[in-house]
Amino acid sequence: MNMLVIDRNGSLSRLLKLRNPSAANAVVVETIDELIVQLKTGVFHGIAAPYWWDEDIDIWRLSRLLNSEQFSRYAVPIYLVKETCSFDVLEPFATAHNIILRTANAIGKLIHRSGCDDTMAEQEPGKDKLEAMKSTVLLVDDDKNMAEILSLALQSTYVVDVAYTGEEGFELWRKKRHHLILLDYMLPGINGDRTLDSIMQIDMHQPVIMLTGEHREELIIAMMLNGASDYLYKPVIIPTLLKRCKSVLAKSQLIYQNQDFDTKNARISNQVMALEEAIVQSDFLQARKALKTLKDLLPICYSEDDQIAYLAQQPVAS
Repeated sequence: MNMLVIDRNGSLSRLLKLRNPSAANAVVVETIDELIVQLKTGVFHGIAAPYWWDEDIDIWRLSRLLNSEQFSRYAVPIYLVKETCSFDVLEPFATAHNIILRTANAIGKLIHRSGCDDTMAEQEPGKDKLEAMKSTVLLVDDDKNMAEILSLALQSTYVVDVAYTGEEGFELWRKKRHHLILLDYMLPGINGDRTLDSIMQIDMHQPVIMLTGEHREELIIAMMLNGASDYLYKPVIIPTLLKRCKSVLAKSQLIYQNQDFDTKNARISNQVMALEEAIVQSDFLQARKALKTLKDLLPICYSEDDQIAYLAQQPVAS
């Protein structure tokens, strides 16, 4: 598999080669200019990248650049190497930015695959994979004509599922857990507000945009206090809809990431206390367990140069 590796200091290349020697066959680029030239002149099936490229460019900015209108024709899947992240990146965030989370070992195996070049070179690079990585939207509206119009407008940007009742929409969401829900207020059977309440009981951070033809302030207040992320009045204006979808998804990513960050910090604090207690008690078995958990929570990749430099700084035993 033809893979581009973004690597400014050589550490990512060493990590990939350590996991799989075949990674030596990947093409390494150090600058944005080199990356663009390679994408324009060669056929590649993916880009392996660290979370941070340098102080100014992270994985999110890289994704926005490569999926912008100017460069979208060269877009290929971006594989974020998990070991380069100091915190967990949640799948919904990555998917929304056309990013695939993989370990260095998994990426090494992808590079190792033989026979991929001949079958994939004839296709438009990354087209099928990027389609599969779009954010998912669930549209719940009993007006089938309206649902068809909105679905067509959304399909160029999102993978869209449609339901015509609150019950159907809720069950579909439970199975697929869509990144965003567009929920009509007036529905047969279980109304939109009750459907929203059922969703919030399972995931209070699920992004939901309510659609309503009623311009009642008390209704809007009730929906927002019940967990809705935003609302749109019917008839829906398509450009406004697309803008709101993008905005709500971006905000939800921050909410989920902050929640995950807080959870991870709490786990790290607990393990630090466990490590300190184990050291005080001279319980080296428990200390090793706590240390291993900390390493899993904070994946650190020591290059050979890092290890040599560390050993060189240690005092020589007399």
